[in-house]
Amino acid sequence: MCGFRGVPKYLEEVRLNRSFAQNMNRLCFSGNSPLTKEVERVFYNQFREPGTYQRIIEILKDRMLPLQEISRKLGMASGGGLSRYLRNLEDAEIIRSYVPFGKGAKSKLRQYSLADEYLHFYFKFIAPNRVTIAQSRSQKLFERLTARSLNSWMGFAFERFCVKHATQLAGIMGFEEELLLAAPYLM
Repeated sequence: MCGFRGVPKYLEEVRLNRSFAQNMNRLCFSGNSPLTKEVERVFYNQFREPGTYQRIIEILKDRMLPLQEISRKLGMASGGGLSRYLRNLEDAEIIRSYVPFGKGAKSKLRQYSLADEYLHFYFKFIAPNRVTIAQSRSQKLFERLTARSLNSWMGFAFERFCVKHATQLAGIMGFEEELLLAAPYLM
């Protein structure tokens, strides 16, 4: 996972003499893949109440939601406790919050979304296929399980990358001083 500031574990595991697909099969799509169970390990190592944090992440895995909706789905009051969980996840760079353009930082319209790229990948391709990954002996499981949707997933990953690094990208392109806010469109 990318949170917790540092070199993500999966980048340390990449073998430069192997293709992208070979690395993906070894790291995420084989029975003994080092990253298949990474999510549980990280949450249990980093948070005192890992179950609650994981439930919040599960709620945010597919969509951006406001505090009230997270509270309802979690069955937890939207006061200090839930806010503390969300703040901890933001501090760990696992989630990110957005406020609509023109609204103040304390806006009730703030919405939360998953920010960690590994978690996006995990919930899209690994989690729904864990049984297949554990039982299959295929050396090309990555290609088979991602063939239909990898390109569209990568398009959304590129969009998230651009929003996350908007300031740096604006600086490279020479209009950093013009950038006021970069965020996904909020209705």
